[in-house]
Amino acid sequence: MSYFLEWVAAGVLVTALALIVMPWLALAVLMAVVLVTVAALAALAAAMVALPYVLGRSLRRRWRTRRAAGAPRVLPRPLPAYTEQK
Repeated sequence: MSYFLEWVAAGVLVTALALIVMPWLALAVLMAVVLVTVAALAALAAAMVALPYVLGRSLRRRWRTRRAAGAPRVLPRPLPAYTEQK
């Protein structure tokens, strides 16, 4: 049997008690939470800005490969290396 839930409850209780006893620790924890939240929002904003650029590049690359695979290309004149062999 796992005692995971009991350890979680004990950890929450000890953390709450420590934050009540030491208010400067509560301020440090609050600053860490705010920092993580701001970093997550910045990452979300960067992803929203980069999405159209990345999507456009992907679609352009896909369009080029499909267009190149559509029709065979014929060279207008023979290659020099091919004519030297004859």
